Amino acid sequence: MKNILLENEHRFFGLDIVIIFLLTLFLFSSAISIAGMSIAYTSAAVLWVGGMIVRKKFSVPNTPIDGFLIAYIIAEAISTIFAYNKAQSFQYMCHRVTLLPIIYIFLANINCHEYLSPW
Repeated sequence: MKNILLENEHRFFGLDIVIIFLLTLFLFSSAISIAGMSIAYTSAAVLWVGGMIVRKKFSVPNTPIDGFLIAYIIAEAISTIFAYNKAQSFQYMCHRVTLLPIIYIFLANINCHEYLSPW
């Protein structure tokens, strides 16, 4: 039984490495290709959520900027409510707000110094 648990953790570690690779690809492709950036970000987000479901562990880290992010989302919502062109404002709000989970995906997957140092 213990070996099965270790094999599963090793498999999850591989998933974390893939997510980190996709986030790195997201960063490098941001200056080159919007499509590549979107594919890498969406793939990393889907794998992160899928990993939480498979692990049965909700791993969204708390950060010191959570309050500011919530205030930002509220400000975006209020500005959309009072916007002249509500459809366009809502579309842009969705684009900006869907980029916020990048912070949590990075923090959830890069949680020790070993990930950051290849040597």
